[in-house]
Formats: sequence, structure tokens, C-alpha cells
Amino acid sequence: AMTPEDKKAAEEAWEEAHRRGPVALIMYESEGSSPMSPMSFITGIVLDVLIAAIAAFLLSMAAPAIPSFVGRVLFIVLLGFYTAVGSNLMDWNWMNYPLGFSLQLAGDSIVTSLLLGLVLAVIIKPESSVVDESDYEVPV
Repeated sequence: AMTPEDKKAAEEAWEEAHRRGPVALIMYESEGSSPMSPMSFITGIVLDVLIAAIAAFLLSMAAPAIPSFVGRVLFIVLLGFYTAVGSNLMDWNWMNYPLGFSLQLAGDSIVTSLLLGLVLAVIIKPESSVVDESDYEVPV
């Protein structure tokens, strides 16, 4: 139950402390955990499959408008760029993550999307409009 004046003073004190530094972001787990548990790997695989499924679904929707292999790969790579900018670089900007760390994570997203794009572009292609001539009768 702070008064508006007390709240403003507390915010100003916090801003000044933030400017002076140091500033830290600490991840805290009171129970602790295994750094490389099997469950982490299983969760990682499930998340990777989910990401691939989302990308495949988006590419299948866009495929009719993207006839070339390179275009389909680029479509998926741009999804990786979107993720990198929208997540990793936003964390650098708003959460003060080190730029080098954020760029490494962004690079991982982009390289991963390139590899995924190469695979999906082979699998997902626009349907060809093949005309079966037996469907048409030639007038005599």
C-alpha cells in the first residue's frame, strides 16, 4: 500500500541503481537439477519435431506460390531469421544479454533453419498441374 509519491521514489531509486550497475540476471532453481538429464534431451527432441512440423505446415501452405527449390529453402531460412530477431536479439535488447551470446543463439537458429529448409524443400513441393489428355475429347 504505497502512496503514489513513495511508488515514484522507489521507481526512481531502482532506475538510478540500474544505471549505476552492476546489473545481473540470475536463474534460480531451489531444488537443483541435472545439467544434462535424459528428460532434457527428450524434451529437446519433442521441441525440434514441433518446430519442424510447424515449418512444414507453413511451407505446405506457401508451396504453390514457391515453385523453386531455392525459394522453398529461403522461405524456411526466413522463418529462422524471424525467430532469431524476434527472440534472441530481443533478449539482447530488453534483457541485456551479451551481444556475442545473442548472436551465437541467433546464428544457431539460422543454421538450423537452413538445414531444415534443405530437407523440407525436397519433401514439400508444389503440386504440378499435369493434364490427363484422356479427360478431354477431341471434337471430330
